[in-house]
Amino acid sequence: MTLNFPDSPSTGDKHTDSTSGFQYEWNGTVWISTDPARAANITELDDISGSFNGSTTAFSLAVNSAGVEPVTAQQLLISVGGVMQNPTQDYTVSGTTITFSTAPSAGLTFFGVLLGQSLSLNTIADGTVTISSLASGTAGVGIQSAGAAIGVGITQLNFIGAGNTFAVSGNKVDVSIAGGGGGGIGTVVKFEDASDSPFSFINPEYILEKNITFDTTNAGAGYSSIVVSTIPTITVKSGVGMTVGVGKTLVIDVLQIGDL
Repeated sequence: MTLNFPDSPSTGDKHTDSTSGFQYEWNGTVWISTDPARAANITELDDISGSFNGSTTAFSLAVNSAGVEPVTAQQLLISVGGVMQNPTQDYTVSGTTITFSTAPSAGLTFFGVLLGQSLSLNTIADGTVTISSLASGTAGVGIQSAGAAIGVGITQLNFIGAGNTFAVSGNKVDVSIAGGGGGGIGTVVKFEDASDSPFSFINPEYILEKNITFDTTNAGAGYSSIVVSTIPTITVKSGVGMTVGVGKTLVIDVLQIGDL
């Protein structure tokens, strides 16, 4: 394998061989490999000499009967008949196939070694890894807008409601949170094209079927807070209690404008 190192290097200079993919660093005296192939990745190729017949030039490469695909011809050490072969001159590789420039004669021996892949030790540049590049299960926070995911993450912040919109631009999220439907409290009245109008409606009556207490625990910490119902008629079922705590005010009132 021929390695072409730069001339007149400075201490600390790094060189990556374009053929083998191995990386080296100049220590001021010699080039030192910074990512050698691990011994566990250096394997002996299966013997293909049984197929030598003096006319066939292409043979399949395998290790323990499993096909292997060298990246380059230089990744192989090949001996035919006890003579080391020169990569790209005496043979080439493509996928799992090795092709000799001269067909090996019957009876010649074969020995081949597949060198392991180099291990990249390059530092990942800042700002180049996105959440979408991470494996499933990696911690992260995503955002949903009305149930539609707009960000990737294990923890999802789901802002419910069609009027709540979010738009992602780079590392910025624009948030638009709508009011209680249309232009007021209640359920929005739609235009004929299904878009929101400035109007909303409320139900005329509500039947209270569960006990409820308006106090400093669930109706505001201040004693003078006011509880407002948007429904004008509240019917309390038999056996159900509505308790207004000390200092609390319950207002059930709707101003109706126009003819009845």
